[in-house]
Amino acid sequence: GRAAEVLGITDLLDRKPGALSGGQRQRVAVGRALVRRPAAFLFDEPLSNLDAKLRVEMRAELKALHERLGATMLYVTHDQEEAMTLGDRLVVMDGGQVQQCASPREVYEAPANRFVAGFVGTPSMNFLEGTMADGRLQLPGGTGLEGGESHQSRQGAVALGVRPDALRRASSDDQAKVSARIVLVEDLGDRCDVRLEAEDGTELVARRPASELADWEQLGTNALVPLTLEREDAHLFEPGPHGKRLD
Repeated sequence: GRAAEVLGITDLLDRKPGALSGGQRQRVAVGRALVRRPAAFLFDEPLSNLDAKLRVEMRAELKALHERLGATMLYVTHDQEEAMTLGDRLVVMDGGQVQQCASPREVYEAPANRFVAGFVGTPSMNFLEGTMADGRLQLPGGTGLEGGESHQSRQGAVALGVRPDALRRASSDDQAKVSARIVLVEDLGDRCDVRLEAEDGTELVARRPASELADWEQLGTNALVPLTLEREDAHLFEPGPHGKRLD
């Protein structure tokens, strides 16, 4: 009875399984685990079969349940939003190997390597292949970006990572610029995603506020646009898909 109250399914106890919705069945399944009073809950993508609205509602219920019970919950998911909102600690894995174990905020802001950086975050982090020489990063199209003090001695290939919301149109005063052609402008209501292609063919995404939508649409497909980013918004990685973060 207590488990049913916690999950809000008291009025469903007399129903047959076939008379329950997908979300109700999910809550019943959690209830079965609750009544056993386990030391730890193991959830394997419990929300994957629900529609978007119900998934958000159930996510909130699970978080509230965790706070009420104070029990350990191990939660497996491929949904980055679920991982960020539900987890106290994230364990990012690839091929059965742990890539990083840290708080959601640390994983997002200081990814251990390129795989973690590209996996966590929607849209994914943008990557540009470059070359470091004499403390300066050279990017496609001849763009130069000053590295930090810790990069003064590094030479050779590196990858620059930048989140979509840190890419913006460059003004005449900006020093670091990367030229890219507009491929598509997506209107998402409260924001817009601008999909671009750099001179070397690399696909980029810039997430911009809705107030910029008309300006981007006016530029039109195939327009060549200078983009810029601040050094504090950039991450440097060693070469390769699992290259370690350098900064």
